[in-house]
Amino acid sequence: MPASIEFLPRQLSVGLALVFLLGLVDCGGAPLRSFDPSRAIDIKGGRYEQDGEPLGRAELLDGLEGQVGEADAASAAGKSKVLATLGMVLAVPGGAMIGYPLGQAAGGNEHPLWSVAAIGAGVAVAGIALGFGADAELASAVKSHNRFIAAKPMPAAARPRPAPVELPPAPPAAPPGPRKDDYEN
Repeated sequence: MPASIEFLPRQLSVGLALVFLLGLVDCGGAPLRSFDPSRAIDIKGGRYEQDGEPLGRAELLDGLEGQVGEADAASAAGKSKVLATLGMVLAVPGGAMIGYPLGQAAGGNEHPLWSVAAIGAGVAVAGIALGFGADAELASAVKSHNRFIAAKPMPAAARPRPAPVELPPAPPAAPPGPRKDDYEN
């Protein structure tokens, strides 16, 4: 194929394909439960669950951020969203900067731009660090929500009723004793 008809150079095509394939990682998963703000959230190794079913991160963040009366949880959820967005803004171009020289090398270029890959690695590491900060803020928001739920009084209808207590039988009534009238005659 003549060079003038090519749409993209081969190195760029290979680099874009690599970035695309890496973006497909972790696209699958279990069906997610919708967030119930009136119930506590379980934290299990970086996953968030209610009744053993996983919660979606985006829905959980939106739910915690919109909770009225839970200022701490809403604030931490908002910080988590900002940090996650900034982390993605840095990690994606950093990954592309790493992938471009890899595509050049895979395409046969004798002098790939490894300095671009090194800069991309630094940018990607900064994005990943912000992602860890976002996870820590989300965990803080969930813990704050759980404290709020534990401290909130339950409505009377939802409170568990105590088991009935059986009282011992009453002692037999004492026989009538002498009355005042019996002594006056």
